[in-house]
Amino acid sequence: MLGFVIKYNRKTGKVQYAQFPDLKTATKKRMQLEKNRMEDEEIISVTGNSLAEIESTHSRYFARDVGSLLT
Repeated sequence: MLGFVIKYNRKTGKVQYAQFPDLKTATKKRMQLEKNRMEDEEIISVTGNSLAEIESTHSRYFARDVGSLLT
């Protein structure tokens, strides 16, 4: 399964995401991002078969924004 990192701003609803080959790699990226996390941000790492699946299972992050790639 693929790994994903989702960075969500609770205040603005902005969402950014990145796809990785596995959860381990996604978790490493999440840990790096957590070092500079702002107060209103959530950063999660999840696993799934596709971005469409993640958008469905974690729909609250995508409800206000279609998302953009995380760099």
